[in-house]
Amino acid sequence: QHWEGVLVINRGLESGIRPGAAAVTVTPDGRPILAGVVRQVNRNSSEIITVYNPSLQCSVRLTANNAVGILHSGGRRSGVNSVPVGFLPMTLRSMPREAVFTTGYENGIPAGIKVGEMLSVEENPGLFTNDLHLSGMMEPAAYLGSIRFLMICCRTEMR
Repeated sequence: QHWEGVLVINRGLESGIRPGAAAVTVTPDGRPILAGVVRQVNRNSSEIITVYNPSLQCSVRLTANNAVGILHSGGRRSGVNSVPVGFLPMTLRSMPREAVFTTGYENGIPAGIKVGEMLSVEENPGLFTNDLHLSGMMEPAAYLGSIRFLMICCRTEMR
């Protein structure tokens, strides 16, 4: 596993961080993008698996038609600056560079955070197939080499 798969930060349980929380950075114009998800938390540090890490599987939504898929699934392997998205509906007609956002289905990852843009979706194989889903490749929005700070999304109790 290369260095882009895991980040370690100097905040942990004492700062209120919990496993499953989204790690978010921002674009130069201030829009949030998903960098990863907190996997392990210690007293004063946390380990974050990044969007490039195959063990990060979370639901994502394609914007053009509201199709939902799963990041790092579908039997494809990650490429250079691309990660697989699987379990896409067979009826999907993806637009080039279609934006991909978090769904909010996972506890700790809010909906509407940009994850990346679709690069390709496999062609529908036709009527005579055992395939139930399509898969594609996505370019993550987070460029880990330029991250200067992260925000950890910590859920607070409503009173």
